[in-house]
Parts: sequence; structure tokens; C-alpha cells
Amino acid sequence: MKKGTSFFAKRSGKALAQKAGAALDPTVIVREITEKFFDYLDTREHERTRREEIRSEERKAIARIQSERDIIIEALDRSFEERAKIFDRLLMFFDEALSKNNNEAVSEITVALTELAKKNPFADIGDLKNHIKNRPDEPFEL
Repeated sequence: MKKGTSFFAKRSGKALAQKAGAALDPTVIVREITEKFFDYLDTREHERTRREEIRSEERKAIARIQSERDIIIEALDRSFEERAKIFDRLLMFFDEALSKNNNEAVSEITVALTELAKKNPFADIGDLKNHIKNRPDEPFEL
């Protein structure tokens, strides 16, 4: 370390500027510090705005997901209600056909019961999700 050169001067770049033969102009330094400070303020404000935009997008996405969830749950509830009613009616007809010894009706009702049991109640949910994604403003028939 040179004698007469302070630690602060070396750290601030003053010593480097003096070595290069450049004279330090305090107005240039103040102007650069001021510019950097205002750049910082602009960046800070931009990032605050961006964070708020992200929070807003997050709230919208959560609301959309909750809405879709509610629609899907309602669709499933309706589907299961409808299936239960159909099963009840088919079983009522089945009992009636058995009591009348109507083997042809028993056979047809058994096929209908089997087909209904095979049908996956969740199959239509994929169609519903696609509809919500592609045409969210149009009604969907359940």
C-alpha cells in the first residue's frame, strides 16, 4: 500500500483513477450516484408492479380452478343421481318382470343394467373439462 493513500480511497476507486492519471470530478460522481439511485427506484417500482400483476394472475387462476372444481363436482353429483334413479327404475322393472315370469324382459333389463354398470361416470368429465377449457362461456349439457 502506498503511503498517503487511505484505505477508503483504495476501496472507492480513487486510487485507481489517480493511477490512471484521471482526475476525479465530484459532480460526475454525484451525477452517476444520482442516476444509479433513480435507476434503482425505477427498477424497484417496476418489480413491485410485476409482483402485483403476478398476485392478480394467481388470484384469477385460483378462482378459475375453484369454479371448475365446483362445476365438476356438480356434474358428478348429477351424474350419480341420474345413475341411481336409472338403476332404481331398472331394478323396479326387473322385479316386476320376475314376478310376472317375463323372461324376455328380465333378459333385456339385465343387459341394460350391465351396460349402465359398465359406463364410467367419470368419462363425461373429460368432455366437460375440454369444454370449459375451449369454450368457457358456452353452456354444457350434462
